[in-house]
Amino acid sequence: MRRHSAYHGKPEPDKTGADQHNNQCRRRHGGRRRPLDKNIFLLCAKGGLRGDSRHGAGHCAPRRRPHLRPVLHDQRARKGYRPGPFPLLQHHENAPRRHTCGLPPRRRGNLHGSPAGGRGRVAVNALIVDDERSIREGLAKVLKRMGHEPVTMDSGAKAVECFEAGNFDIVFLDLKMPGIDGMETLTRLRDADPEVIIVIITGYPSVETVLKAFRLGAYDYMPKPFSPQEVRIITARAEERRRLRFENEHLRRQLRAVKSDSFYISKSPAMREINNFIEKVARTDGNVLITGESGTGKEVAARIIYKLSSRKDHEFVAVDCSTLAEPLLESELFGHVKGAFTGATAPKRGLFELADGGTFFLDEIGNLSLGIQAKLLRVIQQREIKPVGGETVKQVDARIIAATNADLGEAIRAGRFREDLYYRLSVLPLHLPPLRERPEDIPDLARMFVQKHSSKTRKVFKEITPAFLAVLSGYDFPGNIRELDNIIQRAVVIEDSPSITPSSLPAYLLKNKPSEQKRFPTLLELERDHIALVLRACDNQKSKAAAILGIDRKTLYRKMIEFGME
Repeated sequence: MRRHSAYHGKPEPDKTGADQHNNQCRRRHGGRRRPLDKNIFLLCAKGGLRGDSRHGAGHCAPRRRPHLRPVLHDQRARKGYRPGPFPLLQHHENAPRRHTCGLPPRRRGNLHGSPAGGRGRVAVNALIVDDERSIREGLAKVLKRMGHEPVTMDSGAKAVECFEAGNFDIVFLDLKMPGIDGMETLTRLRDADPEVIIVIITGYPSVETVLKAFRLGAYDYMPKPFSPQEVRIITARAEERRRLRFENEHLRRQLRAVKSDSFYISKSPAMREINNFIEKVARTDGNVLITGESGTGKEVAARIIYKLSSRKDHEFVAVDCSTLAEPLLESELFGHVKGAFTGATAPKRGLFELADGGTFFLDEIGNLSLGIQAKLLRVIQQREIKPVGGETVKQVDARIIAATNADLGEAIRAGRFREDLYYRLSVLPLHLPPLRERPEDIPDLARMFVQKHSSKTRKVFKEITPAFLAVLSGYDFPGNIRELDNIIQRAVVIEDSPSITPSSLPAYLLKNKPSEQKRFPTLLELERDHIALVLRACDNQKSKAAAILGIDRKTLYRKMIEFGME
C-alpha cells in the first residue's frame, strides 16, 4: 500500500530500495549506515530512483529543486558552511572521514620548524608599530609562534620612546600613521641604532615610497595584506643578517686574539694530567675557574676548552676585568640603552648577549668590584642580563670560564670577593703550574715559537743550538710562557745566522749563563785518592791500612804499584 508524504504531496517510496541502498553503503563505507538524502532524490515505489526516461528504469536521475543547492552523492548534511541545503545548516554533521580499516595513525611531521631561542637559534626582540590593532595582534601572533618576543606600539612617538628604552633587533613599521608618520619614525630609529633591521609594512606600496624607505635605511617591506609565510620568510632573512653581523664582529676579535695553543705541547706528567682534565671538562657545560701565575696560559686553556666543547660553533668572548673602570666594564658586559650615561648616544649590545650560545671568558676576575660581582652572580643563577639604564631583561645562555692569578681565598677572607660567587665559578677548578716547574717543556716550546715567528719574518733557521737551549733551561722564567714567547721573538728578529745562538739572547739572560759543567772523578781516581788518604792516616803502615781498606797486604801492594804510589 502506498502512503502519501507530507513532503510536497508526493507518495512515500517503499523501504525495499532504501534497505538495499543502505546495505550497499554499509559494505562500501566500512559498516557505517549512510541514508539517502530525501532532499535530493525521491525513491520510486519499486525500489528504483525515479528519473528522466532518457536514463532508463532504475537509473539515478536528480530532480531539480529551486531552493536546494546541488551536492555530491557522498556528501551528507553537516555542521558548518559546507555544500548542502541552507535551511538545514543547523542540522549539518561533521565531515565523514575515510575508514582506516584498523590501521594505526600515521606519524606526522612538525608543521613549523624548531622555535627560536634554542642553542642554535637565538630569540629576536621585535617591535611592531602600526595603528591598526588587527595588524599588530596578527603579526605578534606569528612572531610568538616562531619563538620570538614581540612588543607592539600604536604610534610612532611611542615606538621611538620604547625603542630607546629597550633593545630591539627588528622593527616592523607602518608608514601611514597619525602623528609621526612611518618615514619620520624610520629616521629616528636609524639615528638611535644604525644597525637595527627595519621592515616597512604599508597598504599603499609604490616605487617612490619603497625607494625612499630604502634610502633612509629600511631593510625590506611587506605590502598589506600579507600572509604568515611572508612574515616568516622576511624574519628569517633578518635573523640571518643579524647572525652574520655578530659573526663578523666575533671574527674581528678572533683575529686580534692570541690563537696559540702553546702550553698544550707538554712532556711533563703534570701537564699531561691537565690535558686529560681539559678534555673531560670540555664535554660538559659547567663553569670553570682557572688559576695560575701570570703568563701560564690561562686564556689559552680557556680557548682549548671552548674548541673541544659542543659550543665551538658559537662565540668565544674574552674580556680582561682589570683594564676597564667599573662603569665602562658594566656597559661592556651587559650593554646599555641610549641616554644611560653621558656619552651613551646610541644603545649598545653587551658582550654577554654576543656570547649567547657560546663561551664567555672573564680574565682577572679577582679585580671585579662587589657591585659587578653581584650582577655577575645573577647572570650565572638566572641566565639573564639587564642593560645599563634599561628596564627589560634578556635571556642568555653562555658558559662562563673565569681566570685569576690572585688568591681568591685570601680575597674572600678580606671581604673583597663574594664567597657565593666563588663557589658558582669553581664548579670545575683548574690550576696551571708555572714554567719553572716543568723545564722539560722548554725546548719544545722554544722550537714551536721559533717556527711561529720565523714564518712571520720570512726567515729560515736550520737549528736551535744546544747552547741556546742550555741558557733557557737555566732560567726560572718569572713571566712563564709569555716571557719565553717574547724572548724567542726577539731572537728570531735579531739572529742573522742560519742557527739560533746565545748571541741573540738579552743581556740579563747571558749574565745568568750556566757555568761549565762540574767534572766528576772516575772510580779509579776515587780509589787512588782513598788509598792515599788511608795510608797517610796510618803513617804509611801497610798492614794497618790494608785492614782498614778490607784487603790483604798483597792486594794493597799491587794497587800501590798500579797507581804509582811506590
